[in-house]
Amino acid sequence: MNTDSIDEFFDELRSQCFEVIDFVISSVNLPQSYGEYSRNVEALCRRSHTEQEILTNHLYDSLSTKYNYFHNMMIEDQSLENYVKIISQWEHILRILALLFNYLDRTYLYSHRSKSQIRKFGAELLVNDEQITNRLFKLFMDAVTKYRNDRSKTDLLIPTGSIIRRFYSSSSFMKTTYLNKLVLPTVPIDKTEIKHGKFYLQYVLTEIDYEIQFLNKCGFDKETRNKAFHKLRWQYIFSEFTDVIQGNLSYLLLPQNSRELELILDYCEDVEKLDTINLLSQFAYQWKLYLDNKLQMVDSENSLGLITKLLDFYNTYQLMVASSFRGIPLFQAELKNSLKDYIRKKDFNSIILSQLSKYCDAYFRNVYNRRKQDITFKDFKQNVLNIFYSITNKSEFIIYYKLDLSRRLLNSKDINLNDETELIEGFSKLIGENDEGITSLNKMIADIIMSNEELNIVKDGISFNCLVLDKSVWPTVPPSELQIELPESLQSFIDDIKNHPKIDRKLLHWNYYNFYQIIIKTQFNDKDKELSVNLFQALVLLAFNDHEILNIDDLCRITRIENKSIMKRIVNSLSTDRYKLLNQINDKYIVNDSFTDKSSRIRIPYVKEKESIPRNLTTKSSIEDDTEAEELISQRRQTAYKSTLVRLMKQHTQLKVVELFNQCIEILEVKGPVTIQDLKNGLEALINADYIRRIDQDSVEYIP
Repeated sequence: MNTDSIDEFFDELRSQCFEVIDFVISSVNLPQSYGEYSRNVEALCRRSHTEQEILTNHLYDSLSTKYNYFHNMMIEDQSLENYVKIISQWEHILRILALLFNYLDRTYLYSHRSKSQIRKFGAELLVNDEQITNRLFKLFMDAVTKYRNDRSKTDLLIPTGSIIRRFYSSSSFMKTTYLNKLVLPTVPIDKTEIKHGKFYLQYVLTEIDYEIQFLNKCGFDKETRNKAFHKLRWQYIFSEFTDVIQGNLSYLLLPQNSRELELILDYCEDVEKLDTINLLSQFAYQWKLYLDNKLQMVDSENSLGLITKLLDFYNTYQLMVASSFRGIPLFQAELKNSLKDYIRKKDFNSIILSQLSKYCDAYFRNVYNRRKQDITFKDFKQNVLNIFYSITNKSEFIIYYKLDLSRRLLNSKDINLNDETELIEGFSKLIGENDEGITSLNKMIADIIMSNEELNIVKDGISFNCLVLDKSVWPTVPPSELQIELPESLQSFIDDIKNHPKIDRKLLHWNYYNFYQIIIKTQFNDKDKELSVNLFQALVLLAFNDHEILNIDDLCRITRIENKSIMKRIVNSLSTDRYKLLNQINDKYIVNDSFTDKSSRIRIPYVKEKESIPRNLTTKSSIEDDTEAEELISQRRQTAYKSTLVRLMKQHTQLKVVELFNQCIEILEVKGPVTIQDLKNGLEALINADYIRRIDQDSVEYIP
């Protein structure tokens, strides 16, 4: 083939390439196959670099002309529908040309320093057309707004989003404009507002999910979706997180919304990792405020059942912390802090201390009396310690507990000392084993154990169990005012105790007659019986060992119980219809030899009346116990207030009264409730005692 023939051949190829460009741009069906045109392009491009440049320039010119035509069409009809239609056609043209001119794209344009590949060149024509681009963005954002308010309007939105993603994904629109304008539809300003039947947080989470789904359907990459998600999450949840949680916590805590709560917790941990902002602390604080509000609903005026109500509250929300809040320590701590603040309030702090002690007392008494319990000791102990942990003035609670414990130890028949000791050990771990109150409780238990093991004496049909109690640790009990004459059989027991190697006889006091409990072994109708009686009943029964018939005067003389009224009550307790140990004949009494009872061991009750034997630890009422405990606590508090005031004045010599009180409160409120009036009373007492003097109305100084 000569030179002219070769030139003619390539001229023909060039014409065919130009022709196919016109066919594609004009949307005319190609007369030949894609493969035929691709081979022609490759043959032409292989001839020379010049042919490649000529072909590229013609391609660029044709595309520019066609885009100008499309530009004018979009200016004439600025509807989103028209934009989507034209840009889709433009994208189709670019895709076909890139396919047909693939060899040119790969070998020449790909590595060219100043020319772009075909699809990129066509995209740049659109992207750099500010008039069309701005209009497209506006139409798109309008469509997004409609979609956000009506999720059914998606006919043009997703195709438009796809176009923007393909043409503008690397532009500033997606990196700044779109994300900056990412606003959810009419989000309620009031974070507590309910919109469309949904709480604010429920509404926002749903809308964010829709937004991310939309971006995903439009084909936006993961990075863009993540940026949008973080922006929306921060804008509508975390920028005003305190208000959001405060207004929506009740919604989040509903069992059916556990998934939303998990999401918020995940988000909080996410933000803390990314932005080092501790949102969990803010969440936990709002949780505490929520709990504080719930506690205000507890009926504190009705002390009956108060501890049960507090336990129900604690156990309910403890379970919620473990499940809904994943056991996160911050939320557990705020639950305890909420209960602690509630108990610390002075107006009913003493009620809670008293009622917790009564709660313990009721449990143990039910056990000792073999009543059915709805709770195991393990759960009971945990309940008590949960409340005890939240008491700041724990040593004051021990005062109440000590009084109730002493009654149980002295009055209960079947004491479970192991459980009693285990609960005290629980107190000890929270308050410290060296606490004076804990030491007293342990010593009381030790006294009972020692007495039961070492001082149980049986002889001559009488069982004598002596309790030797340390007066320094047991609640104060006045000795009996009655003067009685112990029979020789009982006096011998006392002599045995005095000579016991573990007892210091010089320190023994025996005139606590109300504590004496005696078991008398005897027979009625030839059947063995054990009578459990108190000392006064025993004295009366033993008097009939030497006398067959006695009247009240005789019994008063023999026992030396001179009060006839008391003697009548003692005799009456032994001659009731149920326990008729004595028969009355006129004004005299004899032993009822025909007495019967199905039990072999019988506890004979003693009916107490107002003018009966003087009250002591075994007969005190609950009100008297509480009054005694409150007096002891008041004394301790006043001592603590005064010592703290003096210590601070020693350190500073001179102080403003306000500053002195503030420092005192900071020190004292850790251990229990304190008020300004308490401190004023303490300060006045110290001024009167010449420990402190006033400089002026506002200041005081220490007197060395």
